[in-house]
Amino acid sequence: MPKPASRCGVEASRGAHVFEVGDYSLHKGLGVGRFVHSATFDVGGYEWWSVLFYPDGSADTAEDCVAAGLELRTIDARRGDGVVVHLRADLPDHRGAVVRD
Repeated sequence: MPKPASRCGVEASRGAHVFEVGDYSLHKGLGVGRFVHSATFDVGGYEWWSVLFYPDGSADTAEDCVAAGLELRTIDARRGDGVVVHLRADLPDHRGAVVRD
């Protein structure tokens, strides 16, 4: 006798956006909590204000650190909509070589 079976699937979307911060040293000193951002783009029917880059960090407690984030801009998106994000950021070291985990 065949065993009963079922399957659950999730609709997934993939996208990529490259945001390069040129002349990084000129952005240093912008101030803690202040950021530069990339242009908006769409992935999965949502509008993203791609990358927020904080050259002096996003909080006073992170001295000598940079911070980055991804902001969902779609106004009618709500918690529980099932939006899950996997973000990869490649940062160059002082020689320009990409640093990866």
